Amino acid sequence: MPVQWVIRPQTDDLHDYRGYAGRVLSGSFHLNDRVTVLPSGFSSYISRIESAETELLESGTGRSVTIHLKDDVDVSRGDLIVNSLYQPKLSSMIEADLCWMDTRPLDLTVTYLLQHNNKVTKCKLREILYKVNVNTLERVAAESFQLNDIGRVVIKTAGELAFDLYQENKANGGAILIDARTNLTVGALMFRAAVE
Repeated sequence: MPVQWVIRPQTDDLHDYRGYAGRVLSGSFHLNDRVTVLPSGFSSYISRIESAETELLESGTGRSVTIHLKDDVDVSRGDLIVNSLYQPKLSSMIEADLCWMDTRPLDLTVTYLLQHNNKVTKCKLREILYKVNVNTLERVAAESFQLNDIGRVVIKTAGELAFDLYQENKANGGAILIDARTNLTVGALMFRAAVE
């Protein structure tokens, strides 16, 4: 579950309230599950699950909930709360399939923004591994991408990203690229591997 909002009312009635709100992307959470916050790696247990002021024993895919943890750990907007038994990949070098959607060609010297769920981080495209010829499906060498080109690239993000491989979990396996100069979405990504 990507954290969309950290709830800290700090009122007299709720002086110690700390909840993490978001929508469960995949899987489920149960009361007392051991969870890990990524990318920090801190672990705790779920002490309470709320949805629309109702306490739940569990929450499944697609449900918007507020999760409370037994320990005070540092959790921020954009962090990922995951079941400790089923952790995603954690890396700042990622191999991904890219569909380029801008009339301006891909520029390996530009720093782009990568938005993965609700986390936004700076990134650079380090290498173009290949482009796919859409007529023959042949992989060809390329130095850039033009509008509607599809291929595979290696991306370096400013910080570690917690993600799943697209073929294993589509909900947490994709992202978009944004050109910070124009704020336009310029590419769609499907994560294929963490690069060592």
